[in-house]
Amino acid sequence: MIEDVKSVAVAPGEIAFVWFNKYSGVVVKTPHAYLVIDPVDVSPSSLDFVDAVLITHEHYDHLHVPTVVRIHELTNCPVIADKGSYLSLKGKISEEKLKMATVGSTFEIRDAKIRAFESKHPAMEPLTYLIEAGGVRLYHTSDSAPFPGMEKLRAYDVDLCFCTVGIAPGASPRYGVEIAKFVKPKCAVPYHGRGLEEFCRILSEEAPDIKCFIADREKPYKYPF
Repeated sequence: MIEDVKSVAVAPGEIAFVWFNKYSGVVVKTPHAYLVIDPVDVSPSSLDFVDAVLITHEHYDHLHVPTVVRIHELTNCPVIADKGSYLSLKGKISEEKLKMATVGSTFEIRDAKIRAFESKHPAMEPLTYLIEAGGVRLYHTSDSAPFPGMEKLRAYDVDLCFCTVGIAPGASPRYGVEIAKFVKPKCAVPYHGRGLEEFCRILSEEAPDIKCFIADREKPYKYPF
């Protein structure tokens, strides 16, 4: 259950997460904040505790307007959205709570610093997000394709990187491995599709210095594992 993440104690130097759908829906818990990214195929009432919603782009598997609106109604939390999603949500969420993110934008939600980075994906202005809190850095790649620009994330010494392995156009386990090889996180978590085990197999062969962690959906985990 998504709500189980609330019972996970998170101290500085730790972060918790739940992957809750077959796409890129993830709840992140820092020592002082709860963030939900791309809430699709999920009950809004199960997310009535979040401090912010982050949206990466406007496609159906990342943005469901009624869900985001209802989460906002339940929590009065800010909604940080790419341009395409912002335009879809404009007028449905109060102006002071709806924030448009572009590449280079930064936001602070309690102890979490959120940075918006480029995404290579066929949407209006898609984004990826780096979340940093308590000395831990989590990179959520949405369903971006791997591209050399991801190498700039190496400067942030990423701890956890979520890597697309399917569903998105052209995506595959190898596609996800290329993301990990560009970012060079301490640990790569395959998501957004099937082929999780295949991703880990290829990663262990081609980048054995990067740990692979397979997450069960709707189960909370705490990093470091």
